[in-house]
Amino acid sequence: DKNMHLGWNGGWAYYTYLLVSPGTDVETLEGKFQPFFDRHINYMFEGTSISENMVLQPLTGIYLHSGLNGEIGPTGNLSYLILFSLIALLIFTIACINYINLTTTRLTVRRRETGIRKLLGTTRKCIMLQFLVESVILNVIALMLALILAELVLPVVSNLAGHELVLFHPSFIPYTLAVLLVILAAGVFAGCYPALHLSAQSAVGLTRQAGSSISRKTSAKNLTVCYSIPYRSP
Repeated sequence: DKNMHLGWNGGWAYYTYLLVSPGTDVETLEGKFQPFFDRHINYMFEGTSISENMVLQPLTGIYLHSGLNGEIGPTGNLSYLILFSLIALLIFTIACINYINLTTTRLTVRRRETGIRKLLGTTRKCIMLQFLVESVILNVIALMLALILAELVLPVVSNLAGHELVLFHPSFIPYTLAVLLVILAAGVFAGCYPALHLSAQSAVGLTRQAGSSISRKTSAKNLTVCYSIPYRSP
C-alpha cells in the first residue's frame, strides 16, 4: 500500500532528521507540530485517547540523553557513565595517595641523598624538580604497563560484554591527549609532598635525620593513610 509508506501517517517507518537554521527557536518550531499532526494524522483517532505528536532532540544527545524506544541503534546510559567515572576517579586518587605514602616511607634514604646534594650546592628548585620529574616518569611507566595489560585482556572483556571493544583508534586522539595531561597532573600531585617536604629542610638537618629511621609520622601522611585505608577495605 503506497499510503502506508508515503502518506502522512507513513513517517513512523523512517527516521527523520531536520537541519534547522542557526538561531532557530526550537520550542517555537515544536509548537507548530501539534496543529500539523491534528490536521493530517490525529483526525483518524477521533473518539479515542490516541494523539500523536513529535518532539525534537539534538543529534548529539541521542546516545546518552534519548531514553526513547525504537532508536536506530543501542543507546548508552549517562547515569552509568557518571558512576563508573566517579569510581575510576576514586581509584585514581587512592593510587596517588598510596604513592605519596610509599614515598614518605623512603624518606630516610632520600634525606641522605638530598642532604648531600644540598651540601654540594644544589638549589631547592632543582631538588623539587628532580622529585617531580621522577614522579611523572613513574606515572608514564605505569600508564604504559596499564595499556599493555588492557590490550591483553581486551578480547576477554569484549567477549563478556558482547561488543567489540578497541583500545586504539584515530578518533581517540583528543582523549589520548587528555590522558597524558591527567598523567602529568597526577605525577605533579603525587610528587609535590616529598618535593616540598625534603627541599624545605636544611642540609645539616637532612644529614642528621638520615642516620635514624622515621618513627614519628607527619600529620599529612596520617591524613592520607586515614583517607585511603577505609576505601580499600572490602
